[in-house]
Amino acid sequence: MKAEEKAKELFDKYYSNIPEEGLQGKYSLFVNHAKKCALILVDEILDLGYVSNEPSSFRVYDFYSKVKMELLKKDFNIISYDLPKTNKT
Repeated sequence: MKAEEKAKELFDKYYSNIPEEGLQGKYSLFVNHAKKCALILVDEILDLGYVSNEPSSFRVYDFYSKVKMELLKKDFNIISYDLPKTNKT
């Protein structure tokens, strides 16, 4: 899986699990909340750092660094991004 695909997957998971209460059904609030949640997860993974000197640890850190960059540069809007099917507006 590419970093861009993982960023989309994480965003999708958080977006589709945001409760509608409290966000007044505003699309931009859902998007911002989902993006922030995905970034928190990625930051937690990166904070673990290199668990060992194993090549796989370096690959995981490198991969999630790229995922974070994708999340930060993505403009998750309805025109350029296919949102998961929900009843949110």
